[in-house]
Amino acid sequence: MFPHPIRLLNRASNVLGLAAFTLAACLALTRTPSGSTGFDWLISPLIVVVVVLGIFVGATAQAAAKHPPVYRTLRSSSSIGIDEAPDVVWNFLMAPGTSTLINPRVLQENRLEGTPRGVGEQVAMIVEGPDGAPYAHVSEIIEAANGRIRARGVSGPPTSETWELQTTPAGGTLATLELEAPFLRYRAHLRSPRKVVDEQIAQGLSALKRVLEAPAPPS
Repeated sequence: MFPHPIRLLNRASNVLGLAAFTLAACLALTRTPSGSTGFDWLISPLIVVVVVLGIFVGATAQAAAKHPPVYRTLRSSSSIGIDEAPDVVWNFLMAPGTSTLINPRVLQENRLEGTPRGVGEQVAMIVEGPDGAPYAHVSEIIEAANGRIRARGVSGPPTSETWELQTTPAGGTLATLELEAPFLRYRAHLRSPRKVVDEQIAQGLSALKRVLEAPAPPS
């Protein structure tokens, strides 16, 4: 995946223009006492290239400013068995502040006063971004019934998190987590975005299981 194509052209022209200018400057500085570098025939074309690319950079920069980021949404899900009844898991997931216990990227979480409990409830979070820098995010519960909890982001790029809880034959819970996460298109990623989403799901499920199945502290 790669910024919008016009943004890619703008960045490429910036790099090429800088390279051409640097090469022309180096050739000019390496003239011999006789006044020749042996590559004089290159200097004039390079100056023309720099001028043309400079005009192109300005034009593409103006065009790029008109194009908002383009996102691609990835969806993935996975399940895990938990030795607790579904109502226990449900109550835990619906309680404010639990995201900080099962998602290491959530640094802080607070329920927004004035929003209803359950459907319509909004939560403000401070989340650690892919680059390590924290950012603010607001999530709203849009579904909470029949063992299914779904929340979507109402600030920033569109996100969606869905939990589905099913009773197992042994009386435990089969918890399924589905994430819909946006990634910038036309951008080179150091890691596969799908692997990033799958890792976040695996971390969330394993953390939920670990927290709920942890032995109670001695009284």
